[in-house]
Amino acid sequence: MNLQRGLPKDRCTMATASLSRGCGIKSARVAGGRPAIVKRAFSLLDLLVSIAVIATLMAIMVPVLSKVTEATHRVICQSNVRQLGLCVSLYADDHDDQLPPSVFSEVIERGLFQPQEMVTLRTSGPSGDWDGLGWLFQSEYVKSPEVFYCPSHKGENSFAQYEDNWFNWGAEVVGNYHFRALTGERNYLQALNPNTALIADGMRTTNDFNHRIGSNVLYADLSVQWVPDRGGLIAEILPPAVGAAQADQDVDAAWWLLERGTLEEYPGLPWDNSNPGNIPGFEAFISDPG
Repeated sequence: MNLQRGLPKDRCTMATASLSRGCGIKSARVAGGRPAIVKRAFSLLDLLVSIAVIATLMAIMVPVLSKVTEATHRVICQSNVRQLGLCVSLYADDHDDQLPPSVFSEVIERGLFQPQEMVTLRTSGPSGDWDGLGWLFQSEYVKSPEVFYCPSHKGENSFAQYEDNWFNWGAEVVGNYHFRALTGERNYLQALNPNTALIADGMRTTNDFNHRIGSNVLYADLSVQWVPDRGGLIAEILPPAVGAAQADQDVDAAWWLLERGTLEEYPGLPWDNSNPGNIPGFEAFISDPG
């Protein structure tokens, strides 16, 4: 609608000014008598309200995004564990059914039997060699070092820390997944009970427990399951630091918890003095297939 048609010039100007005031738009005159429209800017109150709305949305979205991220990491971790399990099976097929060996599980003797160190992939020093799951890389069953690392890991043993060591002979390499310390007949894959846990999240210390609330676990039948840590029992029992007293006992008990969900009937280590009389049966548990 043309408001100016049929109106004198001065009345047209008054109509335009009136319409501008009705729409909340300020007007000013410029050269030639034409009105210039001045738009209103954001006020400080508008800015504060916008910031408050954004902060509220972020408070709602951040926990949701964190859960989505952890769920994604858990899936990647499960894939890593499954790949390691398949490679353990291939290794056993090529080595008369034997599992990859480790210097930390050769002898059931205090100070030599060290289940807490089974996250080690290669020992250090001139006489150092691949160990445990590290043999899978040395034998080229696993091609990529990243498979040995969980994206949820928040401890000290990250891939970035050991990336250069992988191809530097004599340098220690530690991963994020724990291999089971087994000896005797239990060191043969086909002889194991299908429900025997073989690979899980790192358990050398509490910080090595990748997901905090549970673990992806590979069993002897090569299935992978998520095992929730109900009540935080596993995380609580793990050693607080490398070299902690009774670390061997704590990690061995953590494996028992992963399999059974309780420490009832746990036989303990032969040299454990925490249980009066020492519940017998550790040697059978650690070396017999059943």
